[in-house]
Amino acid sequence: MGLSKLTNRWQGSQTTADRSGQSTLPFRVRAINLGLRFSWVVVVVLVIETARLDVMSQQPAWAAILGVAAMLGALSLIRWRNVLDRPIGTVLLWLWAAVILVALAAALSIEELSQAMLTVYLVMIVFVAVIGKTGTVVTVTVAAAGSYAVIPVLAGHTRSFGSLVVPLIALVAIAIIAKSLTNAYSSSVAHGRRQSDELARQETNFERLYEVSRTIASGDRLNNVLPELVGKIGSYLDAEVGVVLMRQENSPTLEVLSPIWAAGHTLEVAGYKIGLRTSDPLAKVYMTSKPTMFESLRSDPDRNGILGELGVDNAMAVPMRVEGQTIGVLVLGDRHTGKFDSGDLLDFVSLAAPASLVLAHIDRYEEAAETSRKMEELARMKTDFVSVVSHELRTPLTGIIGSLATLARPELTPERPAAKELLTSARNQADRLRRLIEDLLMVSRIENQTLPQQPSKIKLFPFLRDMINVVPGAADLVTSKVHEEAETIEADPDQLQRVLINLVQNAIKYARGSKIEIVVAPRRAHQVAIAVIDHGPGISAEKRSAVFDRFTQLEPAATRSQGGTGLGLHIVKGLTQSLGGTVDVTDTPGGGATFVVVIPRSPGAVPPDSIRLL
Repeated sequence: MGLSKLTNRWQGSQTTADRSGQSTLPFRVRAINLGLRFSWVVVVVLVIETARLDVMSQQPAWAAILGVAAMLGALSLIRWRNVLDRPIGTVLLWLWAAVILVALAAALSIEELSQAMLTVYLVMIVFVAVIGKTGTVVTVTVAAAGSYAVIPVLAGHTRSFGSLVVPLIALVAIAIIAKSLTNAYSSSVAHGRRQSDELARQETNFERLYEVSRTIASGDRLNNVLPELVGKIGSYLDAEVGVVLMRQENSPTLEVLSPIWAAGHTLEVAGYKIGLRTSDPLAKVYMTSKPTMFESLRSDPDRNGILGELGVDNAMAVPMRVEGQTIGVLVLGDRHTGKFDSGDLLDFVSLAAPASLVLAHIDRYEEAAETSRKMEELARMKTDFVSVVSHELRTPLTGIIGSLATLARPELTPERPAAKELLTSARNQADRLRRLIEDLLMVSRIENQTLPQQPSKIKLFPFLRDMINVVPGAADLVTSKVHEEAETIEADPDQLQRVLINLVQNAIKYARGSKIEIVVAPRRAHQVAIAVIDHGPGISAEKRSAVFDRFTQLEPAATRSQGGTGLGLHIVKGLTQSLGGTVDVTDTPGGGATFVVVIPRSPGAVPPDSIRLL
């Protein structure tokens, strides 16, 4: 199924609200409405003035008043918001100006009304300066000044030079001042509106960026995050279709990531790729790293590659860049209303930046998770291999050790000293190999969590005495002290004995004949601390964090005088954790190392939360 069939299934099913929102009444419309109300006041004042001057019976007065009133009534019925910026609005304004000028000229022919008409002229010029353009203001001012100067002369009125020039100067000055103030106010309003719109746009963009960035916490898989991420950006920009194409590693291609987003739904796709060396428009966007808008795509879908397959008519594509590298292309197609514009493209670019970070982060996370999974699988295979090999080696080794023990019997012991020395060396090496195999098997059980747990009551004083007798050379070096309140615990005796034997053997090996102490003390109500204290050279601070790692030995291999596998302390840590406890190493006052094992008094007790020698 083509991409166009997939996306067209959902196209046209969604509607969106008007992106522009509810606009406010324009300043010029408010000015017209205010001017019309004020003009009615002027008509009333004109009626009162004609009545006061007793010129109501003169025909020009009636004509002026009726003309102005009729024109104001007609203008008051017009919906200026709908016609002001259209050609009909300009025609109506000029018609209004012409009628008002004629009416005022008629009234101006009455000498008694000349002063009142000057006031009306001034009001009219102010009004025109507020609502009209500069050319209109100049025309109306010239017409008003001309009629004010000529009409009285034609009517036979006599005027002094001062009574004529001063009003004309006043008309021109008022026109200039009113238009200047209006322009300044309009500029201030426009600037404030632009700032308000810019702040609103920035606030919207910040909110969108925040929501887009939050998707990084919505999941750890690309196919879970991708629909939400693209869907958010698509809904913000009123798009019906959203697609992400990512560069394939070690391949000059872009692949459409599945799923794609179409009108609020997710659609699974697979196998859609484009070569970066082709003429596909999206390949060019990737190669040039330039945001691009596309229009009239349906007119020739075959030339438009993936965009043609999507079945969209107009689209936007922006490169996704992370750390200076282009990693893919983000595409939105078909606005619900109209076409995408340059503002949409700018918003798309700003939203694509965090989207690129999210996709790159998840892609790297999935790669790291896959690597981690493979490493875990390799570690498990290695552990299984070691376990199998150790089991297989133990059987023949047992036979070898038994044979060497038989040869060591007095009646079979070779008489030659060299042969006896070789036999003793073989027995020692066989025992060492046996211990290595046992350690490897123990590590395998610890890592696979297959250690059997058989807890029982343990009296620590006799338990420690028996353990010391088991370790060769420990009886003369090791002393034990058990606090009365820590005498009895419940734990697996075999595991605890292995822990203490390893610690004592480690102390004997590195303390070089110094005294070793085992101190048992209570730790709170539910814990017991067992400290193995030696007075040897101690362990440097930089090596303490590694002493419990596998195959770690404190002496360099070239100068190591003590044998060992480097598994003893690792086994100690694993067995202690199996007992529900923890182990740590600190300095012994005066020199040496102190290993502290903290275990619960019984398997059901609260696990320890810290390690500190009491």
